[in-house]
Amino acid sequence: MERRDPRLQLADFAARRTQQLEVVHSFTRDSPARLRGNAGPLTQDLLREAISVPDAMLVFCCGPGIAKHDRDAAKAKGVSPAPRFLKSVLDGLKAIGGPNDRVIRESYG
Repeated sequence: MERRDPRLQLADFAARRTQQLEVVHSFTRDSPARLRGNAGPLTQDLLREAISVPDAMLVFCCGPGIAKHDRDAAKAKGVSPAPRFLKSVLDGLKAIGGPNDRVIRESYG
């Protein structure tokens, strides 16, 4: 069986459900040429632009979280660990009024 690129599957799904789904790519570093997206970190302004009705949102977010080694290293220096992608997005969603129970998250790191 042929495996399809998950990005293409998601794009096809979004194209069929334009009223229910919007896919927004945001790249902290350079984006792959085949994907168009926002450059730089995901900001509250970008979240506000992408999510016009926070109470109606359903966000699927996957990215690096603060790992145990990050916490241990920060503790050894006597500082708080720097926020990673997932924490930044969750904080941004909260700031724009997005309900926590409308966010599906997966972290790695």
